[in-house]
Amino acid sequence: MYFYDSFLANRSQSSPNILTNGTSDTKSVVPPPLAVIYQKLAYLLLDTINEAVKSTNDGRMRSSFKIVRGPESDSKDFADLYDMNEKEILGMGRFGMVFGGTMRRNGVRVAIKKIQTTECSQKDRENIEQEAAYLFQLNHPGILKFEGIFDFEQHIFLVTERLDTDMLNYILSNPKPKARLNEDITRFLAFQLVAAIRYLHFKNIAHCDLKPDNVLINIFPDDVVHLKV
Repeated sequence: MYFYDSFLANRSQSSPNILTNGTSDTKSVVPPPLAVIYQKLAYLLLDTINEAVKSTNDGRMRSSFKIVRGPESDSKDFADLYDMNEKEILGMGRFGMVFGGTMRRNGVRVAIKKIQTTECSQKDRENIEQEAAYLFQLNHPGILKFEGIFDFEQHIFLVTERLDTDMLNYILSNPKPKARLNEDITRFLAFQLVAAIRYLHFKNIAHCDLKPDNVLINIFPDDVVHLKV
């Protein structure tokens, strides 16, 4: 939502509102064409990329990464922080399922991956923890925000921010034309995807499972779309 709000704020500060009859007014405004929105959003996104690269070069990082560990009885600590809805299935992975949930302290929606440790080798668990550590240090508008990891005897819980849908469902559900995107939206999605991958490469990280259902999307008013990997 940052991109859309910033665009509207910058537009209102830089020029008067123009009515359809060509006169100026401070209350009414004609919505800008989508192409104009996408162009402005692209510049805003580019600014955030430059800031992200600068912070990478400066060595600034988020607070220390921490894995919450304990016996299965300690999983109540996880339940005190998050309300996981196992009836709301968001996806399935190699070791477990992804459920919808909320943070109890503020009601913010999250996605929670519940992994069965009995299905994981020790090497698998090490890889999961390493990936979580990498995600925790990333800070970019095109990268999914990682909230935390909880490692208990029978389950591992990975918590991330939650978006509206994935790219595959977004494309298939598009009604006009059926299962296709127009050129403006396609161009803007491609720009965001390349920007996110470029940031990962600055961090010496390669995304090894890039596919439409692993690319997540938030949908805002006027069909403005924000992509994350």
